[in-house]
Amino acid sequence: MMTRSVVVSLLLLCGGLLSTSQGASLNPDRWIPADIGAPARPGSTRVEGERIEVIAGGTGLGPRLDQFHFAASETTNDFDLKVRVSALEATDVLARAGLMVRANLDSNAPFAGVFASPSAAGTHFLYRTSLGSIPVQAGLFPPNLPYAWLRLQRTGDLLAGMASVDGRRWTLLGSTVLSLPESQVGIAVTSRALTIHKIEVR
Repeated sequence: MMTRSVVVSLLLLCGGLLSTSQGASLNPDRWIPADIGAPARPGSTRVEGERIEVIAGGTGLGPRLDQFHFAASETTNDFDLKVRVSALEATDVLARAGLMVRANLDSNAPFAGVFASPSAAGTHFLYRTSLGSIPVQAGLFPPNLPYAWLRLQRTGDLLAGMASVDGRRWTLLGSTVLSLPESQVGIAVTSRALTIHKIEVR
């Protein structure tokens, strides 16, 4: 099957850092890129100042196992992360790019995330609360590219995903309770096809 590149642009708030509600920062320079679930085509992450380029394939998130590219760092703190997705090519109706927090790097690990997709699936919240369970999708917000604002918030064990058209007024997509004594948080991208996503985070 022919592969093709998918360009997804994301704008980081807070001067290129993902700021946490406890005053710390999740610095993209410290993210460790990983391919979850062994995609057929490996992904990569490159950081240049405030711009991050991620190339990702993978067959998607769920039902029991995930396959995607994840650029993340470990955190135990609360956080409030915001990005804007400005471009996303439609390799599949459920191609996804967004923010994710995950218990670990296993392909069946619990997670919560907020994602933009290039189709009627729009922007949504997706989560798995137990090992290997089928992810639950919540909420629906228009994709609104190039102004698909995403927000992932953690307060204790409460995780919430939100969407916006302007980065100021937010609509709650969904929430879940998930105990994550240790976790990985960052950018998650999947083409959900035998193709490649190329994304830029600015």
